[in-house]
Amino acid sequence: MKLKNSKALALKPVLLIVFPVCCLILTALRAVEVATLIDAETGFYTQSSFLIVLFNVLAALSCAFFAVYAYLSKEADELQPAARKSIPLFVFSLLFGIALFYDAIRSLAQYSQLKTTTVGGLKVMMSSGALPLLLEAFFALLSGVFFFFVASGYIKGTNAASKHKIFALMPTGWVAFRMVHLFVRKISFVKVSDLFFELAACAFMILFFLAFAQVVCGV
Repeated sequence: MKLKNSKALALKPVLLIVFPVCCLILTALRAVEVATLIDAETGFYTQSSFLIVLFNVLAALSCAFFAVYAYLSKEADELQPAARKSIPLFVFSLLFGIALFYDAIRSLAQYSQLKTTTVGGLKVMMSSGALPLLLEAFFALLSGVFFFFVASGYIKGTNAASKHKIFALMPTGWVAFRMVHLFVRKISFVKVSDLFFELAACAFMILFFLAFAQVVCGV
């Protein structure tokens, strides 16, 4: 793979230091917020604090830094996935596939509960969050199948997953419908402060899975 911008090579050591440091600092600040500033029952902040501003500013600056780094590290349009044998990546891919199957079962269980309490057509199913849950479960199931292909490739040292380009896009659909469900579900006023971060995490997961599909399958 050929990099379009040689500056990315100089930034790599910086990234290896900045990324874990940012994660540790932001995780510590969030833990302090949850322990001292957030009501465990509702998720609302109980008081104003400099920590809230500090956390949001650092999170924004971190995202901006990684966005710039990603731009400088743009790769050539043509990308050929390489076969690689790796036991750690095999284990990670297998566990992720199992987690996706579990998530599919969980979403189906929630869908069944909503379906029994919701009566109406397609519009009602959409507004209640039942339809996004059903589609989320469907894409989670197919995503699990894709990661089993990925795990198979890492244990055999082949490009097993590169032949399944359609499956490579299923994780993106899974996260997309999770976001839709977060938008349309009824507000319960529980853990409200976490909703924004959950939506932000979903947005970054979509970017990650699109890049992952490109690297693994050449999509």
